[in-house]
Amino acid sequence: MIPNREPIKLRKVRDFSGNISITFDFLRENFIPLYKNLFMIAGGIMIISYTIGFGIMSIIDPFSVEEDAIYQDDVVPSGFGNPFFDLFSDGFLTTNSILIPLIFFISILVVVAITYRYLLLYPVHGKEINPGFLWKYVKRDLWSIFLGTVLLFVLSILFVLLLTFVTTVMGWFVALIAICIFTYVIVPFSLIHIIILAEKLNPIEAIKRSLYLIKDKWLSTFGVIFITSLIIYIISIALYMPFTIVGAAISFNSLETGNSLEPDAGFFAAISIAITIVYSMSFFLSMPVTYLALAFQYFSIVEEKEHIGLIARIETIGEKI
Repeated sequence: MIPNREPIKLRKVRDFSGNISITFDFLRENFIPLYKNLFMIAGGIMIISYTIGFGIMSIIDPFSVEEDAIYQDDVVPSGFGNPFFDLFSDGFLTTNSILIPLIFFISILVVVAITYRYLLLYPVHGKEINPGFLWKYVKRDLWSIFLGTVLLFVLSILFVLLLTFVTTVMGWFVALIAICIFTYVIVPFSLIHIIILAEKLNPIEAIKRSLYLIKDKWLSTFGVIFITSLIIYIISIALYMPFTIVGAAISFNSLETGNSLEPDAGFFAAISIAITIVYSMSFFLSMPVTYLALAFQYFSIVEEKEHIGLIARIETIGEKI
């Protein structure tokens, strides 16, 4: 713990700006131990999934165009500015189209579990939480986080199917109303992961609990999601935009001068890999921002409605007396 400084209280009533502010205060205080745990436990999975999912598509023959494809009507240009065509034509994604999203999905679940479990252990253990200790909890949390995520996914798919049917049968006006309802419902659903871990509830109970807690707090919760997502987006853009500009400028120059892109293929691959790594790291580093902000929003709502932290402090005073 930081000397002469009280640990950040989780169960405390805060307004919208207070929850955003305390999120970044927590990150400043716990940046090294939190991200050390993230890198040690989930870093490899995250980087591998992103690199495979995005980078390898630029490594495999990134800007080649078969000469005979240009002059023959019966041949489709392979990989002309889009390496996805090469991958699909070569059958590369037959297994990876399943494996890559699966690794990506698992990595996100791990980051969610690590972030929330670290926050829940913080009041007792402070910044002394090491990867081995944290993993003992996280490996138990993953199943609950997985079930909650799958339940949300199924509900979302059902809604999309219903929305498609409603749009086809009853028109766009009714569909617009349905979208508004979905937006309203999805906001409380954003709290179910922290509810599952903090209150040890199953996913269905967590959904019911989130719908109760969100009453009169929908707008502030939506604001937390919107602002933190906007911050993450701006950070990501700022980090990888220079690499994108360099790559686009070189590509445009090659096309404009009529030079073959083949000699620059290696350089383009390097640029693509660099962009992928920077994007992966920026997303990896920024993901906990939204989760922490939602957690502080959850604790604030619970404290305002149920005064759990206040009651605990009163009981502690009584024990001391």
